[in-house]
Amino acid sequence: MNAPQETPLASRLSEALGDAYTIEGEIGRGGMGVVYRARDERLQRRVAIKVLPPELAFQDEIRQRFIREAQTAAKLSHPHIVPIHGVSEGAGLVYFVMGLVDGESLGARIKRRGHLPDEEVRRIMKETADALSAAHAFSVVHRDIKPDNILLEGTRGRVMVTDFGIAKALSGAGSGATLTGAGVAIGTPAYMSPEQAAGEREIDGRSDVYSLGIVAYQMVTGELPFQAPTVAGILMKQITEAAPLVTLTRPDVPEDLALAISRCLEKDPENRWPTADALRRALETRTVTGYRPTGTGWKAGRTASRTASSRGATSERPLRPLAGSLPARRSERALARRDGRSLRDRESRWDADKNAKNRPPVDTGEPAVVQKTRAIFARWAAVSGGCLLLNVATGIGDPWFLFVAGGMGIPLLRSYATLWQSGYSWRDVLSRPAAHDSAETKLTTSGGKLPRLLPAPTSADYGLGLPQIQQL
Repeated sequence: MNAPQETPLASRLSEALGDAYTIEGEIGRGGMGVVYRARDERLQRRVAIKVLPPELAFQDEIRQRFIREAQTAAKLSHPHIVPIHGVSEGAGLVYFVMGLVDGESLGARIKRRGHLPDEEVRRIMKETADALSAAHAFSVVHRDIKPDNILLEGTRGRVMVTDFGIAKALSGAGSGATLTGAGVAIGTPAYMSPEQAAGEREIDGRSDVYSLGIVAYQMVTGELPFQAPTVAGILMKQITEAAPLVTLTRPDVPEDLALAISRCLEKDPENRWPTADALRRALETRTVTGYRPTGTGWKAGRTASRTASSRGATSERPLRPLAGSLPARRSERALARRDGRSLRDRESRWDADKNAKNRPPVDTGEPAVVQKTRAIFARWAAVSGGCLLLNVATGIGDPWFLFVAGGMGIPLLRSYATLWQSGYSWRDVLSRPAAHDSAETKLTTSGGKLPRLLPAPTSADYGLGLPQIQQL
């Protein structure tokens, strides 16, 4: 018996498999389980066997969901999807048998080579999108597209996508429990779509398109678009920050490829590619029409891409009217008018922004320490509140938002100490400041004239208190 079979998990799996399969060794492991290389004794072929983590397999509801999703994924038959031969359970384990891919994962290739050539990126994106399109046609959403789940077979590196439906099977039950609550993260935060990061349970194929965009960005640049020291930080960036353009790091990338990746990474699913097949067709025809990135840096990226295209990058573009023809002259005049208006609009905005920056700060009459403490408190409340909502959405079992609130609370406590020493309190911070443009209120009569003086006080009215009465 081989060494992997001597481990407790391998021994239990060997017991469950019986004489049908012989385990030859471990291929890899992760949050979704352990994968072994095995030999199918009946059909005389090598296969891969993936085992659900034992700490999850004992939960009946998750086990049934895993089997059901694996059965659905087994119906997928496509040249770029790893086939599932069967799913079963035994000896307290749940496992499924799938085709063995002779090659390496995309993750291993990126780690070994850094960024990949543009045409290889295009091919891998196109073949992966083709696999996703076939799965989405059966209402199967992958939910965990990442380089480790994209296998490259043989010397050509044919794409084979694996682990369809597993993330959904492990995403919890209708009671609202999630696998995150059980201590295991669902999906991979660095590749999650904003709707996944926000904890939305109902997602569609456009979530996979976003994840494929993250993978494509990493293939082109050799790095991830969103990085942070904590999982919470990555999830927050996935939800709130616009993805940087690949041309800011790789200005030589063909324009159509850069636009295709940017459209995958739109935060709003409505702005992404409507289907994976639409993405595949755009990559195939090398045309991306009717789209401009909503993020920043597009002008610089576009200029760099056009320069790269002039150096030899192939890119199909819509035909323009023949120079000198009437349609061409009309088009040129229309573009000139549009560019003139755009330039004037931009100059007006720049002037307004410049004037706003040069305008002296408004004196509200409040002490500077009160204003500073209020600003710090507002920032602390906004960030801590957002993290709390995100923590609740992803499972409150691990209250990581307290670390964020505590860390940001240190400057707030320091500012409050200064506030207290100056003789102010939280009431001054939380009270609404007076509007800086509020007009002074003066006492006048209905006719707008100053009020007449009151009659002089007499001893008949005020007695002994007359000396203390003064006319205002």
